[in-house]
Amino acid sequence: MIRLVMSGVDETTCREIALRLRGAAVSSFDATGDGHAPTEACEAAAFVGTKTPDSVEVERFLAAGKHVLLATDARPLRDRMEVLASTARRTGAQLSIVNPDHALP
Repeated sequence: MIRLVMSGVDETTCREIALRLRGAAVSSFDATGDGHAPTEACEAAAFVGTKTPDSVEVERFLAAGKHVLLATDARPLRDRMEVLASTARRTGAQLSIVNPDHALP
């Protein structure tokens, strides 16, 4: 089973997403108190919603070899994107950036 932690969504949304992802356990790490998910608790992390992720948090997951999906406004991270991409290449992790508004009319 793939364990996915998400930032930017509440537990209800995580449960709804988990229903659509076969073979995955989904949880939110915004509700963990300190807002930091232990990297050993997952295989991948997704940053979604309107909250811009902290580049240090994203790099922490990538440095641990965890795949990262940025489905949020990544423009504030553009100055750090080369460092993030380099970390992903070095550890063999996948860094994916998607436009969350691509399906809007």
